[in-house]
Amino acid sequence: MRYDGAVFDFLDETGTIKEAIVTSERIIVHYSQDGTDWHIGAFRTDGLVYRGDLASGHNPECTVELAVYKSESGSLLLFGRWASRRTGDTQHFLLRLFPIHEATAESKASKNPSKKKSKG
Repeated sequence: MRYDGAVFDFLDETGTIKEAIVTSERIIVHYSQDGTDWHIGAFRTDGLVYRGDLASGHNPECTVELAVYKSESGSLLLFGRWASRRTGDTQHFLLRLFPIHEATAESKASKNPSKKKSKG
């Protein structure tokens, strides 16, 4: 089968990820785009696809379907589509996530000597 389409690059970021949690069972993402805060909450419904809601505030405005690609470096691409509950409009979208490497308490203390207990 032949296809037509579009090529995307990452030069046109349109939003900022505030928090993202991705597990084998669920995806939770909070992000800001064009002055609006958004929330994605989706659960794995089969081996590949997560399904859930896309909301601004407390009103789930759209349904969402997402697939996840994990790179060797640990970064993730979430790609899928949302569909408006009100109008039925749909659009594809892409989120790029990078792992946050949290330091252990011991390594944090060694980097900040003022936090260490003094002897004496």
